[in-house]
Amino acid sequence: MPQKIHVLSEETINQIAAGEVIENPASVIKELVENAVDAGASKICVETWGGGHLRIRISDNGSGMNPQDAVLSLTRHATSKIGKAEDLFTLATMGFRGEALASIAAISKMTLLTAQENATAISVEIEGGTIIHAMPAGRAQGTTIEVRSLFYNVPARKKFQKTAPVSTAEITKVMTQLVLAHPGIGFELIHQERSIFSLLPPQGETLAERLIERSRLLLGEDFEKNALKLECVHDLCALAGVIGSPIAHRHNRSGQYLFVNNRPVVCPLISYAIRDAYATRLGSDRHPIYAVHVTVPAHLIDVNVHPQKKEIRLREEKGLRDAIQHAVGQALQHAEYPELPAVSDPWVFSEPWNMPREMDPLPQFPLKLQEPQEELAPFEFPFEAPANRTIGVFSHYLILDAYAESGLILVDLHAVQARLAFDRMVVGHADAPVSQGLLIPLTLPVSLAEMSLIEEYVPELARLGFDIRSCGKETLLIDAVPSFLEANDATQCVREILEAIQTISKDLSHDTERLRYLARTASQFAKRQKSFSLHGAEMLYQQLLASSSPHFCPMGKPTMARIKEQEIQARFH
Repeated sequence: MPQKIHVLSEETINQIAAGEVIENPASVIKELVENAVDAGASKICVETWGGGHLRIRISDNGSGMNPQDAVLSLTRHATSKIGKAEDLFTLATMGFRGEALASIAAISKMTLLTAQENATAISVEIEGGTIIHAMPAGRAQGTTIEVRSLFYNVPARKKFQKTAPVSTAEITKVMTQLVLAHPGIGFELIHQERSIFSLLPPQGETLAERLIERSRLLLGEDFEKNALKLECVHDLCALAGVIGSPIAHRHNRSGQYLFVNNRPVVCPLISYAIRDAYATRLGSDRHPIYAVHVTVPAHLIDVNVHPQKKEIRLREEKGLRDAIQHAVGQALQHAEYPELPAVSDPWVFSEPWNMPREMDPLPQFPLKLQEPQEELAPFEFPFEAPANRTIGVFSHYLILDAYAESGLILVDLHAVQARLAFDRMVVGHADAPVSQGLLIPLTLPVSLAEMSLIEEYVPELARLGFDIRSCGKETLLIDAVPSFLEANDATQCVREILEAIQTISKDLSHDTERLRYLARTASQFAKRQKSFSLHGAEMLYQQLLASSSPHFCPMGKPTMARIKEQEIQARFH
């Protein structure tokens, strides 16, 4: 019988390893910058072209390598950072597996130029993991690595890479994490020969003070001005950094930067502990912002659970969670901040109880909602929209007689407005798109990653009705918005559009597809009246029937639903 088991080629092995370690240009930069940090660099410069797909160059003034080590570093599992398996449990370096350089070299064309102090430099050219040549060169102490044509020999991986603007934003985000993770190092980031930031080490005496300085420069004004200093030492851990006051929050976790032993990581245990410390100070659908360093003894952390070292595992989980939650809670309790926002927690009672927001009240009696006597059938959908026979308007619902179907039809006028707004932006109705200029431009503080991203999408945003321009490196000015948008919602709408842009892949590179994707996000902010006149509601309904998709809003939710007569009768038993 023919042999079925065989050993993979070295080229295939390297490409498989690269697939685990290298997802995109941002992950290349993360691995190489962490190597520079481990080399003791005090200055690191990162340059990119074409979102990193064309070229990445990283230079540092670290210890460098001799010629023998330079060549050996390109071999899988060759490392200077561990010597035996037990070392994995006492790690003090960022990189340690010895896979980064070999994996990057396997899927790119790479040049490694390095020199130790008072020694001749060596330049090594690698293509697809194969060393082409190595020769003496000139360079001061340190290392420069240039990566070109990333994924050129892995077309399947290259096909699924995101667009250059999105990749550039991801790089800026990763660099923001690294700059906050290592505030004692000077960093420079350059995209397409344009400086994004050039930062010297902060002057603050403590880690928390240095983080406040860097957050001011990197994360935007709204982050820094609402920041509360966090400093605490516990038996199991030490915390330092800045947390946002309860009036500074977001609807997602995009403003959260967590570092454990100087490593940017994802750790749900710590993230939940910080969020839980806010208790009822935040609504259940809101998330705090923070940049927090947690230092734990090496034996309590396992960083060897993810190929890219993004996730960690902690021991003594309960003790660490309690310590973190207590430290954050103390910082919030002793901070002075203005009026707190309204929250959606069902246990925060309104007047006359007037319960303090700092408390986390619990119900003192059993509560039971009245349940219907029998299971009611779900709304039936789709059905034929009836002609104009209106019964009335309740809240933002238009009530219609279902005629022969024997029942009622409720039309969600908010969903109708979203559908009509989407059509005006995309489908090309005669009255679209219409912008309304703002008497006073709105300002939106953004991070450097968000700024680099949105600048690439100004033409698409203009087609939607937005007039947006940059004011410095950290502020957007909104001069005009689509006519369907309330000025008060403009900044939140632009922020959600920013988040939507980050999910756009190369498969969604066609202009029309991108426009529809962004219009769908913007349409959610269509003006939502609290009440409608009967005539106005009927007019919206007639426009809905003539729209591109009368039964659904742009997010796929139904615009109308039928309630059968039997369902109404069931309510009365």
